[in-house]
Amino acid sequence: MKRAAVALALVGGALMLSGVAHAQAGDNKVTNYVPEDDIAQTDGKKQGLDGTLALAANVNLTSNRRVVGQVDGFSFLFGVSLIGGLDYINGPHEVRNTLSLSEAWARTPVLDEFVKANDVLDLESLYNYFIIGWFGAFGRLNLQSTVLTTEDVRAEPVTYQVTRSNGNQETIQDATRLTLADGFSPLTLNQSVGVFASPYDSRPFSIDIRAGFGARETFADGVIVLTDDSATPNIEATELSNVYQGGLELFVGANGALQGNRIVYNAGSSVLFPFINNDPEDRGLIDLTKVSVFATVGLNVVDWMIVQYQAKLVRDPQLLDELQVQNNVLLTFQYTFIDRDAQAISDADAKLEAEQKEKAEAEARVKQIEEENKKLRDELEKAKQAAPPAEEAPKTQEQPIKTEEAPKVDGPEIKVAPTPPAP
Repeated sequence: MKRAAVALALVGGALMLSGVAHAQAGDNKVTNYVPEDDIAQTDGKKQGLDGTLALAANVNLTSNRRVVGQVDGFSFLFGVSLIGGLDYINGPHEVRNTLSLSEAWARTPVLDEFVKANDVLDLESLYNYFIIGWFGAFGRLNLQSTVLTTEDVRAEPVTYQVTRSNGNQETIQDATRLTLADGFSPLTLNQSVGVFASPYDSRPFSIDIRAGFGARETFADGVIVLTDDSATPNIEATELSNVYQGGLELFVGANGALQGNRIVYNAGSSVLFPFINNDPEDRGLIDLTKVSVFATVGLNVVDWMIVQYQAKLVRDPQLLDELQVQNNVLLTFQYTFIDRDAQAISDADAKLEAEQKEKAEAEARVKQIEEENKKLRDELEKAKQAAPPAEEAPKTQEQPIKTEEAPKVDGPEIKVAPTPPAP
């Protein structure tokens, strides 16, 4: 049975492990310029250092005996993840460092040995500078790789047809396993600088937009990826080469939480136009454009258990000229040893709730005043219509005011002698 069929059977029989919602494997990881948390100004955030450390695990056991449609035997899936973060906030400056390590092994009746099912190492450092509350500049460094050797293991001997990076064909006959990559291989480095904007930011729904210069280096010389054609008897595989790219990078995403944060979602798309590249075929810019589309929906059953579904499409023609499709159903049991400062989050929530309450009260007062004003206007209009027209008062002619003179007395003039001064 081919490895793809074995992987499909594992997914159908058990839920795969995941440490965090954005942890992805190898070169397929979608570029994120900022943390998946909502971008906000530093109000409500703890100033200085803050961090978190959590351990997640998954175990699935299955035993079949004479079950119709099932293979007799014992199946076992075990996984473990380590998630850590260290943040530093000082005014408009924000530095976030995250570490994610996820490992999983599976054993089935078809393959009577433990085979690596998941192996992801992701380390990221991000710097944000908030010019205003919804706009700023960022710089990002990211490392993605594996830790353990990757092998393709078969229950029965098969013939591998490997196309080397130089175009030569190599046939490996009667083999039950093929080494695909050594530990810490492939290794991908991502760097990004630019600006971000959050034109709409709320708990149920937020929009993030990023633009800037992005560079990526994937060290993949000697790494083999299965490109099997089911119509041929052999198992086809292709050897990869190192990839260096740089150019304009764009990102648009949406995320949010519903039902009191029980349901969380995240979706987005990133595009890299690599006008700087080392493509040996000298293809054009559009032919080499890398496109990633992803979506994640999670259900927080309880504080320590999360169920998630992830879907992802990646077009990366310089690394592998085939569309990469991934679907995961993830069940994670998580215990947090060190949690981020909950008081800052609580204070921020309380402040937001108070502001929303104050806004609602102000809107209610304005509406009440408008209704009262309308009522007064209606009453005044009714009063005007009910009042009789005013009668015009008769006009009166103004009479001049005559001043009567004192009567003149005939006779000698009487003179009054002045009063002598007092001695």
